[in-house]
Order: sequence, then structure tokens, then C-alpha cells
Amino acid sequence: MCVVAFLVGCNSFTQTAPDAGVPGSDGGPNAGTVPLVKSLVVAGDPDEGLGIFDPSIVYALGSDGGFLVYSVVPDALHVHARMGTSSDQGRSWSYVGEVNEAPEASVNTSDLSVCGQPTCFGTLIREVPSLVVDLDDVPSRRFKVFTHTYFTDGAMGMHRDIGYIELETSPGPGGPWTQTPLLGWNGSSPLSSTGVAQNASTDPALSGLSHCITLTEPGALFRSLPTGDVIDLALGCAFVYNGEIAIEIDLIRSTDHAASFTFVATLLSANDALALGSARPQISAPDLFQVGAKTYLFATPGGPVQYPGGGVGTDYRGCLTMEILDLDAGTLARTGGRPVVVSSFLGASLQFVGACSAAEGAPELGVAGDVLATSPPFFGIFATHRPAP
Repeated sequence: MCVVAFLVGCNSFTQTAPDAGVPGSDGGPNAGTVPLVKSLVVAGDPDEGLGIFDPSIVYALGSDGGFLVYSVVPDALHVHARMGTSSDQGRSWSYVGEVNEAPEASVNTSDLSVCGQPTCFGTLIREVPSLVVDLDDVPSRRFKVFTHTYFTDGAMGMHRDIGYIELETSPGPGGPWTQTPLLGWNGSSPLSSTGVAQNASTDPALSGLSHCITLTEPGALFRSLPTGDVIDLALGCAFVYNGEIAIEIDLIRSTDHAASFTFVATLLSANDALALGSARPQISAPDLFQVGAKTYLFATPGGPVQYPGGGVGTDYRGCLTMEILDLDAGTLARTGGRPVVVSSFLGASLQFVGACSAAEGAPELGVAGDVLATSPPFFGIFATHRPAP
């Protein structure tokens, strides 16, 4: 969930009947009401500023420990990622350290609407992190965090198209971390394409992303298969659709420990977003997780959200859980062409909710998701404290 200028109210996060136009649950073990009233606390976190959000959890079933990467919001200009760990199936979490920072930056751009001149000054935000642990890679790259790194100007204007998908690598959860611009695109600024490992606008291996004007909100999953290790990466792709900005969710894959990726399939299209009840042709915040032999996708639709002061707009309205029928092919379980929603976590009516994450080895945490509040710390992570999905 990208940092926004609007901060909205919440006191609890519950799975409830949906708002008009936003889908509820199609059934499944979590149909009904699932309270999410206790926030996820990372013990020892410096606890600065506006709070934490955007959890990504890696906790293998039966493992002695698991890991959490999340965004911290010291202020709107310096959002970046931190790491935590748990040894009790996600019941409690402890701070490990910083994954990255949000440094000062200047960017060149042909889009004068950014700051009114060809060179703009601000910071590089690194947010919406997603973690995999790749023990078969060389020791210095075993921990991998994918982030959307993008430019924010001094007036707190967020320019998500001026940036790239970044890969942070480390030998362990405590670092040290190395940053690599991984996936870029052609845009108004050379920042988005210079020095990236792959350019989605031009690389034939990523031809299914060539229409994207920005990539965002990576959701990664590591799999160890008889044929070799695989990293699947679900991404939001923003593009122009019938004269407006649409967002679809695409799946790409690496078989060389994230050195390169190839396009697999579109998991959720702009039309799927509308079929799932999103108020716009936008579906966001993908997260991949496995339970037993099944793989699931979290995704967030847009719906009515009430902002402080009483205004209502369209924004993040919860997390939908969908089963991926064939991950290798990138196909979802569908009925009548519509993706099947296994469970949905929407919060209270008109509440800003999303994104979500889960891991099979952390049933004491369950589904963790973002909710914005009316008082500091505005950003918080809440949890079901029951096994996903």
C-alpha cells in the first residue's frame, strides 16, 4: 500500500459484509467475521514518526523462526524498509535492523509538472517491500528484499513512475544490504531506465510488461523445485486503459536467483478488477503465499473510503484472497470467468484497508494487513491471529 496524503480513521479491522460495489467472501474457512483488533508490534523498533505498514512474511511450516520485512514512515519523505524476526510462529516479533534508507536525490525529467524545472530535488522512497530467503544462492545474496524505489519531491509529491523495482540482497536478516536497480522502464526520467538489470519497456523476456508506465508493489515467493529454484514475482502494472490509469497484476519468474526474469502471465486484469467489484479498473498490492499444496494471491480492490473531515474518495478497500490454480502457468481458480474469492478482509465500512500478507509457518499471526488511523501513529499493521487463508 503506497503512502498517501490522506489519513483515514480506524479502530479495528474486521472481515465484514462489504460496501456496495466491493465483493465479500465466496465462502471458505474464514467466511464470516474475523476481528483484527490487535496491532502487530515489533519489539525494539525505534518507533519513530507515523508508524509501520506493508508487512511481508517468510515463515516456513515447522521452522524455528521466521522473518518480517515492513515499511516504516518517519515522515512522508523518508519511507523505507526494516526487518524483524519471530521464534513463536508469529505471536511476537523483534526488531533486527534497517534494510535500506530514503536518501536525498536529484532527478532529471522531461515532465515539467514534477517540479516546474528539468531538475528536481527530493528523496528516493523505498517502500512496499517483499522478502524471500534463497538459501541456495551465494552467501551474500541469500536474503532478498524487493522494493518499489521512486522519487518524492520536497512538496511531498509522489512520482511513482520516476523510479524502478529495486533488489536488496544480504547474507542474513541483519545485513549488510546491497541495492541493485532491478526492473525499470522508459519514462520521463532517465532514473527509471539507467543502470537497471532489465528494462520492461524493451526487454523481449518481459514483453508482457511493455505497456506498463510503472511497476509497483512487488510480491515475491521462493520455491525449491526438483527442476531448480524459482522466484515468482507478482507486480502491479499501471497503464493507460480507455483513457484512464488502470492497474493489473502480472507474474514474472526468475530461475537464476533474481539475476533475470521472464514474463509468465497476467494474474488479474483491469477487467478482473471491475468484475471483483473495484470502483476503478485497478487491482493492487499483490502478495503470494502457500498453504500445503495450494498457492494463494492477496490483492486489493478500490472502493469508497472516508477521509478525515468527512470527504469520501476511492482508495484501498481491503484484501481479497484468491487461489492460484496453476502457479507455473499463472492461472487463478475461476468460476464463469471471474476469479474465485476464498476470503476477504475489508475492515469497517468506508475504512482504508490493504495490503495483506501471510505465511504458513506463522499461524499465531495469521493474515496481517494495513489500516490507517486518524491519530498517530497513522500507519499500523493488524492481524487475524488465526491461520490463513
